[in-house]
Amino acid sequence: MFGNSHAPLGRGGTEPIAPLTFALLDTARITDYLRDACASGATMTAAQGRLALEVSASHFGVRPCEIAARLGVSRPAATQMIGRMEWRGLIARDESDLDERGVLIRLTPRGERECESIRRSLRGVEAEVVAAVGPRAMPAFVEALQSLANRTWLMGDQPGDARSIPPRFC
Repeated sequence: MFGNSHAPLGRGGTEPIAPLTFALLDTARITDYLRDACASGATMTAAQGRLALEVSASHFGVRPCEIAARLGVSRPAATQMIGRMEWRGLIARDESDLDERGVLIRLTPRGERECESIRRSLRGVEAEVVAAVGPRAMPAFVEALQSLANRTWLMGDQPGDARSIPPRFC
């Protein structure tokens, strides 16, 4: 399909569009489905669900600056999201045993329940993707997606910024 003259046509039926473009557009639909699955059954947004999953991966809690780095957002943005989730009883802040000024974020029991609900939904989505791609191709598929994500930056902003600015590839 890549090398033949029968490439898919654009909006007017005359301009060829690369198969990659169609694959990326279809992937965007999958991403929307994944975001909806992440939020289904939980009162968290997809971004808050991602934060909760990051916090749940640590047994001792996570520092807010680590959360910001893991999510690819600014520290103030992470702090604001943490504050909203704390207000709703999903996470709690604890003093760090290692540093008097340090704060660690952990999930509350309610946050744990919602995080588990998100995990169940995501396991279903992942199972569907594995079935479609095939277990043997999954490592290469995940590596390619992660490589693309790591190389895609929003112009002038940190990765993870939700503004609709075209991506720039580094």
